[in-house]
Amino acid sequence: MSLVKQKYDNLRCIRSRVLTAGGLILSIFLVSEWFAHASERPNIIFFLVDDMGWRDVACFGSSFHETPNIDRLAKGGMVFTDAYSCSANCAPARACLLSGQYTPRHEIFNVGTTPRGLAKHRRLEHIAGTKTLRPDIVTWAESLQQAGYRTGMFGKWHLGTTPGEQGFDVEVDHTKLPGFRGHFGPNGQYLADVLTDKTIEFIEGSKTKPWCAYLAHYAVHTPIQAKRKIITKYEAKRPGKLHQHATMAAMIQSVDEGVGKIIAK
Repeated sequence: MSLVKQKYDNLRCIRSRVLTAGGLILSIFLVSEWFAHASERPNIIFFLVDDMGWRDVACFGSSFHETPNIDRLAKGGMVFTDAYSCSANCAPARACLLSGQYTPRHEIFNVGTTPRGLAKHRRLEHIAGTKTLRPDIVTWAESLQQAGYRTGMFGKWHLGTTPGEQGFDVEVDHTKLPGFRGHFGPNGQYLADVLTDKTIEFIEGSKTKPWCAYLAHYAVHTPIQAKRKIITKYEAKRPGKLHQHATMAAMIQSVDEGVGKIIAK
């Protein structure tokens, strides 16, 4: 216990008003180390929503979007008001989040390895880097496995390897779900709902070990698509000061409903 306390004390050197991806992952590493030696280990659910802005939830100021379940988590937990991503881009941000490393270490600098966008808009030298999170990089999922956890990843991976190679016992990569185009699949299935249900199946099947579920929604990334019934609701709603896009609001509501469903489970 003294070792863990000492390590937590060392975290105080991190600027208190900034949460980095590395700081977040370090916290998870410490949790896994502590509970590896404890008589009781908590289950962990990690929600990651793609491309959702910090003010896109009601608890951070949106009067148009409805996020009662996320708001409830914020009210009952800890909220960070000053934070930044190690990279404001899909693949490198995820690599930082899973590894706790900055981009110069894992070398995933972009989505893919070729230049993106128009050359006339490019002001920095292109560094190709890699599109694969190297197997030798230890993720927090691997650390949790070593601590006796059953781990599952559901949704957007985007790191070249497979989740199974990086510490996940169960993997549902959204790009490998049959019949999906964008956010809709066979018989009108909605991707956020499917990923929520897959996560709940994982929880139900994890009765002999503590578990960690990493639900990395593809929503609310483009294409902006949502269920018609929910869109109609927001089309009839008065625009807010910050937001008024009915389809985006409907996407966010579907994600929030999934959060509530999992928490209830």
